Amino acid sequence: MDPVNFFRDGWEGTYQVLNPGGLTLTDLRHDGYNLGSLIRVSRICINPAADDKTDSRILRLGTSAIDVVPGSDAVSVLGLSDSPPFQFSSYKSTFGLKSTFQTAVEPGPTDLFNDPANALRITQRYLFTTYGTNPPHEPSGYLPACRLFPLVQFSTSNPRINSIRIDYLIRFRLDSLLRPENVSRPSFWLAAQGPNQAGVFRDIDHIAIMSTVRAVLTGGPAMTSDFFTAAEKPLQYEILSLGLKEGQSQVSGKIIGWDNMHQWGASGTLPSTPGAFHAAHLHWRWGDLVSKPSFTDNKIQEQGVAMGKVTKPKALGSPVFAGVPRASGGLVDPTFPYQTIRFAIINTRRIPAIDGNTTEYDFDKLIRSAVGKYPKYIKDGDDLCLWLSFEVPIPKGSTPPFTATVFPHGLFFAHNPENLTLKPTSDTLDQASPHDPLPEPVPLVRSPSDPPYQ
Repeated sequence: MDPVNFFRDGWEGTYQVLNPGGLTLTDLRHDGYNLGSLIRVSRICINPAADDKTDSRILRLGTSAIDVVPGSDAVSVLGLSDSPPFQFSSYKSTFGLKSTFQTAVEPGPTDLFNDPANALRITQRYLFTTYGTNPPHEPSGYLPACRLFPLVQFSTSNPRINSIRIDYLIRFRLDSLLRPENVSRPSFWLAAQGPNQAGVFRDIDHIAIMSTVRAVLTGGPAMTSDFFTAAEKPLQYEILSLGLKEGQSQVSGKIIGWDNMHQWGASGTLPSTPGAFHAAHLHWRWGDLVSKPSFTDNKIQEQGVAMGKVTKPKALGSPVFAGVPRASGGLVDPTFPYQTIRFAIINTRRIPAIDGNTTEYDFDKLIRSAVGKYPKYIKDGDDLCLWLSFEVPIPKGSTPPFTATVFPHGLFFAHNPENLTLKPTSDTLDQASPHDPLPEPVPLVRSPSDPPYQ
């Protein structure tokens, strides 16, 4: 189909169904501020059951293997009645876009989709919300933002499928907010296109650690470690890592998964932590402090408030931050909690190599094959893209049909100037070394438990 431009409720951009690519957004902005130049599903990966002789399958939406359902509109425009799933339904969408795809019947007796009754149906929905603070987007409840939900729902009765993986490509392209010299009024700040920076973070789970007690009871200066177990802000090199592994963010007491990523326009100064008033925010898990604060967490906060040292975040414990307990608090479909979330933040020049690799099923190998031996240095800003992967296992013995939604938490976009009244954190915990850049290349795969760069 031909591209269609849209402008509604502050959102503007272009959508079309691509072959391959499915329902794709380009040149996306809100209130005139740039968010992303490209959002699409890169591939659908099907892993057959262990006792099945069929090979793993890679499907591209919009191709003959899985095309728009015959007789349906290529794209339907959705209204107010369509809401995000699960606890995110409180974020009321003002409009949305929808396309539905279904696998073609394959003739061979051993082919995975040789029976029409066992077809795979994929429904893409992009839901858009207005700008505001209610419901909250982060624990303080003060950061205004709008939300985009790039939802994918799969449905199948095929008993031969062991797992389904949905890979996204998101090319954020945010403005840099530049503060002219001697200008303090945010309304006079300038927005300009340029390179972007990104960061990855692992939240603390409870406030009851000595450094955070100090910060709460004395009023600062806050340290990044008061909010995060680990952080790399900004990313110094391209990265490939985990969010969850089969529903777990820790294995044998070792933290293996990051909780969120952020991206912003490089401007010479880093955005506030926490805060990031002009940035794309993407959280697939919140620490327990945010989602289910303990008795001790609340008492320390209350003491800090009584001493006049802190303002207690008003959104702690909000249902929108509460994940699935069986998924380590991950924000996933509760019907299929044991999901694996992988991601890579790399230079956009890798896109053709990844798109062109139609045979590599493994996500990590796919990214490694494009990046090569040496990750690119990106600390000062670069043209970045996010590859985000959700793998949903279907438990053996489950009764069909199998239906699940991935990316239910969506992402949020804040586009305000930085709050100049906030105290900056006194460190960045960015796993940095005195070398800038490092004389030796760092590993592409980095976890929150890795030691700082040496």
